[in-house]
Amino acid sequence: MTILPKQSDIDLLARLIGIRDSANLAGHTDDLFSQIDFQGADATVLGPGRNNLVVPKIKMRRLRDLGLFYVIHTGATGFTFDLADDVRDRLDQMRVAVSRLSVPQRPDAGKGVEAEAELTRIRRRPGRPGWTRELFQTRYQEARGRATPPFTCRAVAMHFDMLDGTRGTDPDYLRKLVRKHGLPPE
Repeated sequence: MTILPKQSDIDLLARLIGIRDSANLAGHTDDLFSQIDFQGADATVLGPGRNNLVVPKIKMRRLRDLGLFYVIHTGATGFTFDLADDVRDRLDQMRVAVSRLSVPQRPDAGKGVEAEAELTRIRRRPGRPGWTRELFQTRYQEARGRATPPFTCRAVAMHFDMLDGTRGTDPDYLRKLVRKHGLPPE
């Protein structure tokens, strides 16, 4: 089973690299990291140069499972470890992997109608305006059909279906959409 990195893994690893770099600049080149376990969910990580960092044990376990550090010595209350040699390259790879996971993927084109329906559903979530000329004009005609004459923006706006599924909008917003997409043909 592959363990996918999380943004919290990246943040913690970047902090550990920063602690090691600061210690190296201060002349603590031979010091290692130590994790001291306490009862409960947290542990203290002592960095080179004795920089302390309190982290959840589960996060350190995830970094170990991802192979980002190796344990040198295990004791009764914790262990001594050092970061992997290629840790900076691995950090960059993790950042790329997390950024790819956060971008919504387009459904496969080979799936046909179901894929297009899913893509439409993704685009039309509440809070994601995505008006096209055709969609606006269709919704405007439907609202105009439900409104009573005279067909002013105020009268049509009360019956206009928004992208998030609500009915009714501000007349000024409807006027803005009319300016952008034009009125449908009569």
